[in-house]
Amino acid sequence: MKINLKNQKIYILVGGCLIAILLTLGITINFAYKYFNPQLLGEWTSTSTNENIKFEKNGNVRVGTNPKYAYYEILSPTKMLYIVGDISVDMYYELEGRTLYWGESADNIEIFKK
Repeated sequence: MKINLKNQKIYILVGGCLIAILLTLGITINFAYKYFNPQLLGEWTSTSTNENIKFEKNGNVRVGTNPKYAYYEILSPTKMLYIVGDISVDMYYELEGRTLYWGESADNIEIFKK
């Protein structure tokens, strides 16, 4: 059985549309996942003080408008070493969706939103 040229064009068009739909769906799901499950990196705003804190990829932390940087190092999935000048403190942190819980211990935390 021979398929005529018109039917071939329809199959190609339908196949191209399906590939475009699947590609768009995959990109949308990936974007939504990254939006609702952000990494520690980036800017966070305190819900109590409205102060901004920014974690950078190179280990720098900028708190508010302070021109000096602090530094952080991830020790475990819930602990980080936070260094300000000559002082280093073990800090607790937890990411839950677009919320960051951060403080000296799990009992003494400040809540930040992305």
